[in-house]
Amino acid sequence: MVRQHVSLGVTIAAHAILRVASSASGVLIGIYLASLGGHGFQVDAGLLGTLGAVSFAAELIASIPLGMVSDAVSPRWLMVSGALAGALAVQLFALSAHVEVFFLSRALEGIGVAAVTPPLLAYLAEATTHNSALRARVMSFFELSLLAGLALGGLMGSQFWKLFNAHAFSLVALAYLERNQSRYIPDFR
Repeated sequence: MVRQHVSLGVTIAAHAILRVASSASGVLIGIYLASLGGHGFQVDAGLLGTLGAVSFAAELIASIPLGMVSDAVSPRWLMVSGALAGALAVQLFALSAHVEVFFLSRALEGIGVAAVTPPLLAYLAEATTHNSALRARVMSFFELSLLAGLALGGLMGSQFWKLFNAHAFSLVALAYLERNQSRYIPDFR
């Protein structure tokens, strides 16, 4: 029982890392676009807002089919693929100054997060079926990991830029890859 609680905690911590990376990426994109604007690239608030919407829309839309896919394929494989997609998306954004690539990158990052969340929630639900009080706590910590990750990601993204400029995207990609370590990803079904 203690081992299961530790596993659930580690899994939720990995989700927080994913959300930190996702949030840091969003902040870095804004700073990166402002930097490009200082070098003659045409950037406006509409582009930044649309790029944010693309990421969240891709996550929202992809969550449904990827949730269904997680019933048919290994959820572990889907979660690993999602984190790899997030890492690739972050690096892709930093390596380009083309608006089309920006949109592709943000959509890919949203799809990557969508590949992780449904199977993760299924795992948490399955692991807590025997104890409704534990399920309530686990789901509360899941939500807390989402909100804390979003808050910390904003802070980390801005500090990474301050210290590393465009190389900060590589650090965020590493966070996605760290989240992808097997010790964080539950093996179920």
